[in-house]
Amino acid sequence: MDEKIWRFGVSEGLEFEFIPAHPRHEEYDPSLIWGEGRLSLQGQVIWGVDDGRGEEMPMQWTWVEMLAFLGRSWPWLLQEESYPVPVNPLFPSYLPREAERWWEDMPESEIESKEEEVYRFLRRHDLATAMAGVYVPSLFLLRQGTRCLISCPATDQNLVRPLTETMHTLEAIGNCLAGLLPEAATPMAKEALELWQNREQRVRETAIVLRSGMEPETLAALLGDAPGEEFFEFDLADPLQDTELFAAARMSRGVLTTTGQKELLSRLREIPKQPTPELDALSVRAESELKEEGKAYEQGYQAARWLRRAMAMPPEALMNPEECLKDWGVMVVGVALPEFGLDAVAAWGPRHGPAILVNNAEGSMAAHPFRRRSTLAHEICHLLLDRQGALPAAEVLGGMTPEYPEKRARAFAAELLLPRQVVEQAVQHGEDLETVVNELREKYQVGWELIARQIQNSPIEAMLNNDERTLLNQLAGQMV
Repeated sequence: MDEKIWRFGVSEGLEFEFIPAHPRHEEYDPSLIWGEGRLSLQGQVIWGVDDGRGEEMPMQWTWVEMLAFLGRSWPWLLQEESYPVPVNPLFPSYLPREAERWWEDMPESEIESKEEEVYRFLRRHDLATAMAGVYVPSLFLLRQGTRCLISCPATDQNLVRPLTETMHTLEAIGNCLAGLLPEAATPMAKEALELWQNREQRVRETAIVLRSGMEPETLAALLGDAPGEEFFEFDLADPLQDTELFAAARMSRGVLTTTGQKELLSRLREIPKQPTPELDALSVRAESELKEEGKAYEQGYQAARWLRRAMAMPPEALMNPEECLKDWGVMVVGVALPEFGLDAVAAWGPRHGPAILVNNAEGSMAAHPFRRRSTLAHEICHLLLDRQGALPAAEVLGGMTPEYPEKRARAFAAELLLPRQVVEQAVQHGEDLETVVNELREKYQVGWELIARQIQNSPIEAMLNNDERTLLNQLAGQMV
C-alpha cells in the first residue's frame, strides 16, 4: 500500500512534507501523531535525517507538540512585530547578539529580566520549540508588515516572504495534524487540539496589545476609557490588517513618552485620506521594474537611480524632495515633538494620508533645512517601495522602524540627493577634498555625514590618502 504524503508550502519559501504513520501500527500511539516530516527553506532541507548517501530523508518523530506550539504561538506569529528590547536587528536570528550588545553595561539584575524577555520572544517565534525531545535547527518567523522574516542560523538563510503565504503554510500543517488525532485522545493531545481550535479567539483577545507593541500598563494609560479597537481604528475581524495608529504607536515605543505618543496619534488621526495617482503609478512601476534582490543598501541605490530616470532628472540635477511630494499630493506638515530623536512620522494606510509629519521642534535634527531634505527623501523611498510590503501603514523615522526597509531608505535618500557618480567625478577633478566637500554641500544642500558616506561608498574612496580618509571620518560624525 502506497504511503500518503502531504506537502504544504512553496519551494521558494517554507515547505513541509509529512507522511503519517499507519493508524493501525502497533508501536505508535496515535495521540502522539507519529509520522515522518521534512522541513525545507528555499529547497534546502532544514529538518531531516541523512541517509548516509548525502540525501536528507524525512525524520520520524511525534508531531503533537507541533500542533500545540502552533496553537499556543499563533497570536504572536500572526500579529507580533516588535522586538522585546529596543534594538532593531535585520532578521530575528540576529536578536541575541544585538540584545547582548545593548545590555552589556546594565546592572546584572536588569540584564536577567531582559534576558528572560528575549528568551521568551525567541521561543514563541522558533518552530524548533515545537520539537521536544529531538534536536532540530532553529527556524525563526517574524511578521514585518505584509511580509514574514524567516531565519535559519544553522544554514545562514534569511528570507523575506509574503506573510499570508507563510501563515497559510502553518495553518495547513496545523489542520493536517489536528485531523490525525483520534477521538479517544490523551489529555496532552486534547490540550493541543483545544489550543489549535481556539487560536482565532486568542488572536482577538491579544490583538490590541500585540499590534500596538505596548505593555498593558502603558496601553491603559494611553487609551484611558476609549475601547482599543476604536482608538486604533482596528477591525478585530481582520487581524492581518495594520492601521496607521497601530504602526505609529509600535514604532514610537520607547522613543516618545506616553504624552508624546498621545499627541502624535492625535495629529495622525486628523490627517484625511487623499488620492495620489501619480505616486501610486510610480509605485506600481517600481514593483514591476525593480527586483528585491541583493543587500538592502544596494536596493536603495538602485531605486534612487531608477526614480531619477523615471523623472527624467540627470544625476547632476538638484533634487527637491518637498516639491516632489507636493506634486504627488502628499501632505508635508510640521509638528513640534520635543523628543528630538524623532525626525518624522509618515502615514499612508487605509484611513489617513499619504502624509509626512516633520518634527520641527527647536533643537530637532529635522528642523535643519539640510536634514529636512534628507528626511523627506528617506520617506519618498518608503512611499515608493514599502506601502505594499514591510510598512503598509506608517513609518517613524528615529523610532523602532524595522531595520531592513530603513537600511534601504537611508541609502536611497543619500543616492537621490547626491548620486555617487556625481561625488566620484567631483573628487576626481577637484583641487583638494575639503574644497570639494564644501562645494558639494553648498550645491546639493546636504549634510556633512551624507557627503562623507557617499564618498566612502564610491569607488573613488580607494584613491584617497590617509589625511583625506581622516577628514571623511571626522565629517561622518557630523549629522548636518
